[in-house]
Amino acid sequence: MICENVNGKKLLWEFTINNGNTGIMRISDPLLDTEERAEERAMSEFLRNAFAINSIGFTTYLTDLMLNNIIIVGGLNYLVKGISVAVTEISVVVGIEGVRYD
Repeated sequence: MICENVNGKKLLWEFTINNGNTGIMRISDPLLDTEERAEERAMSEFLRNAFAINSIGFTTYLTDLMLNNIIIVGGLNYLVKGISVAVTEISVVVGIEGVRYD
């Protein structure tokens, strides 16, 4: 871990992440005032940017889905990240947007 003062205001935290593969994550945020918070943020950003995101969209009649539910489509798990509902006099159509992190 390296902590440097940048321009007299911001802190630049640098962590080496090593779990079989080595990566370096640099975090600069004035709100990160401790090493523990900076390390958690670095790991979160590293994981968020480390996975490919595959999206899927479809319509259904099911109305019991909520955000962040896990659904299975074609044998693969997806997280529900968007729900839209179209209601007419005779039907209800729910649009689902899901993401999969590979």
